[in-house]
Amino acid sequence: MNRLLAISAALGVLASGAAVVATPASGQTATWYIATYTNDLLVWDEATEEVVDRITMANFIPTGVQVSEDRSRLYVGEASGQRLEVVDLAAGEPIQEITLSHDSVTVRI
Repeated sequence: MNRLLAISAALGVLASGAAVVATPASGQTATWYIATYTNDLLVWDEATEEVVDRITMANFIPTGVQVSEDRSRLYVGEASGQRLEVVDLAAGEPIQEITLSHDSVTVRI
């Protein structure tokens, strides 16, 4: 039942415009990365059903979250769709910011 409540809460966050991504390895429970409106990503452990870490984004409110294929990095979009931040999961911190819009050209994803 606790797992159902936690998943429901995560889906509620997703419905509110934030992003949630789970990264289960084969046969293991997932680690969830939950974007918040406080410039943080919450790291939630499915096995313990607890927030185990918080990654503070450098400059913006995170929205879209994607885990790299090798599970070493997160690619995090921001609310305006004009920037991405790359997070090193081993270090637990942002390592690069990519701005899509430059000069008079606006690019959004």
